[in-house]
Amino acid sequence: RNVGFSHNVQAQVSRIDSEVIVEAITRVQSVDLVADPAATEGLFEQLADHTECSGTWDALTLDALTLDTLRTHRPDLLEEIETATESQARVQQEQLQARLAVLERGRIVSELLCKYGLPVPARLGLSQEQEPALGGIVNAAFVETLIALPTEAEVERRIAERAELVREVAQWQGRFRELRGPKSRDQFSVIESQGSASESAREFAGSLKR
Repeated sequence: RNVGFSHNVQAQVSRIDSEVIVEAITRVQSVDLVADPAATEGLFEQLADHTECSGTWDALTLDALTLDTLRTHRPDLLEEIETATESQARVQQEQLQARLAVLERGRIVSELLCKYGLPVPARLGLSQEQEPALGGIVNAAFVETLIALPTEAEVERRIAERAELVREVAQWQGRFRELRGPKSRDQFSVIESQGSASESAREFAGSLKR
C-alpha cells in the first residue's frame, strides 16, 4: 500500500457546483508509479477482496463452463466429478437390486404360505380388509426371518415346520377340550346303578357325587 499507479492524462472536464466531472480522456501522457495514488489503494489492489463484482463474474464464468474446458484445464476436477458420479450410480444400483431381491423373496414366501395352508400377511399381497386374524402364526418377525434366509429351500423348510406346528397345536387343543368337557349320563342308568331310589335328600346328594 506504500505505492500505486496514477495516470497522467489530458481530459475534457466540466464542473457541477464544486465537483469536477471528467467527460472524456483526450490523451494519455503516462501511467506513473507514485507514493500517494489518488484513485487506487496500492500496487496490488486487484488481489484485494472484490465481493461486489465477484458474483457476476462467477456466474458468467460458470455459464460458459463446459466439459471440454474442464478436460483441458482441470482434468483432475473432471476425474473427481466422474468418480463421484460413478460411486453414486453404483450405490443406487445396489439399493435397487436389494429392493428387487426383497420383492422377489416376498413373492416366493407368499406362494409357499398358500401352498402349506398358512395365512398370508397384508405386506405379501393381501389388503388390510382381506387379512385374517393372524395372531402369532405368521407374524412380522417370522416374515422378516423368511425374507432374510439365504435360499428358497430353507424358506420352504421353515414354512413347512410352521404349518406342521399349527396342525399339532390344533389337534392338541381338540383333545384337551374333549378331556375337559362335562360328561352326561342317562338318568335311568344312574338309578339302576344305585339299585333303589334315594329315600332322602342326603342319599340323593350322595348319588350325584358318585
